[in-house]
Amino acid sequence: MRLALIVYRDVHDDYVVRKFDFNGDLSVFRTALGRQSADGGGDYPEAMEQAVQAMNQLSWRREAARVAFLIADAPPQPENEERLLQHVLISRQQGIKIYPVAASGVADEAEYLMRWSAALTSSRYIFLTDDSGIGASHAEPHIPCYQVLKLNDVVVRTIASELKGRRVPAASADVIREVGTPVDGVCTEGQWRLRL
Repeated sequence: MRLALIVYRDVHDDYVVRKFDFNGDLSVFRTALGRQSADGGGDYPEAMEQAVQAMNQLSWRREAARVAFLIADAPPQPENEERLLQHVLISRQQGIKIYPVAASGVADEAEYLMRWSAALTSSRYIFLTDDSGIGASHAEPHIPCYQVLKLNDVVVRTIASELKGRRVPAASADVIREVGTPVDGVCTEGQWRLRL
């Protein structure tokens, strides 16, 4: 397994995108991640489209499960939304599945674009809830049913599902709570049929 890291902010910040290409040494990844901090801003949108473009340019292995977790709490600038979706389509062509992870305060436009990124790359939208007790209040998702698990369990389960080529269900002991009535990973309330 190899890991890479892209961190991004917005134009006019200290940097826009920092790229740490794939490495098989987990300690190198942890060190790079540990040296990052949130800063900058001044407005809500960020340079998400530039981060996805940089992700597409990483040294992806040809014969590998290509999984990316896009952790964000803001969309790109409105004038860059189409550019983001163009880069997501390139990800799709390269076989990269983007799993967006919505952090605290995600507004509708960010959720919309993150859901499109998941749909276009045949993945799913992941979101944080207030169950974590971390950060600001988390936006409620716009779906009628879902399971709440620890984020690390979701990440491990997501990667396992990609490697097995089929959905790996959550262990019942890992489920913190359920909203709605999912049956075998499918939300069947009303006209909704969503895979969990």
